Amino acid sequence: MHVITDPNLLSPDQQELIMAAASHRGKLQICNRSFTHGRAVCAQTTAFSDAEDREVAGRYLNALRELERYLLLREANVRETYELTNFGWQISRKLVAAVAATNT
Repeated sequence: MHVITDPNLLSPDQQELIMAAASHRGKLQICNRSFTHGRAVCAQTTAFSDAEDREVAGRYLNALRELERYLLLREANVRETYELTNFGWQISRKLVAAVAATNT
């Protein structure tokens, strides 16, 4: 296990998942809906998948597993639900600050 403290060390997919979780009370789910065409990472109404390219969903599922290995996400009490850890929340705040700095 390895903790990441610099958001620049995360891939764009990992950063996107962290931001999505932070925007949805710190939670992500693995869902299996008709519009996702199989398993995909979801944040409320957002599904990280592409109906034309199944590899997209796989990429985000792998990113979720890596974030769990980096101790930024952990499995929640509800099956196939993940939540930000304290480190994950810290990274999300750094990502928000970085986005705000680039927009000014």
